[in-house]
Amino acid sequence: MKMKGNGMRAVMVLALSLLATTVSASFPQCYVKCFAACVVTKQTPVPCAVSCLKQCISIAPTDSLYRCNLDCACSKCSNISTKQNPAVGEVEACVNTCSETCKKH
Repeated sequence: MKMKGNGMRAVMVLALSLLATTVSASFPQCYVKCFAACVVTKQTPVPCAVSCLKQCISIAPTDSLYRCNLDCACSKCSNISTKQNPAVGEVEACVNTCSETCKKH
């Protein structure tokens, strides 16, 4: 049985929604792993934080809120982590605040 275009799109939207939920639920794991690997090689927390925020924020680049969330997170959340402490809970809270702020605009 072949799926028509609309049925296939619905399946893709559902799959992407589930993926986005999974990715957002794993922000702490993604960020900690990314940040730890980065500071070992680059030794500089802020550029590592920016790079990891770009990698771990779960909003798709095609989403209209992506740029707002990324800009906000990079400017407000990238100086929280240190080489000794990624402070993932604080970073995640900061990113969530950015997300809420962007949704209001």
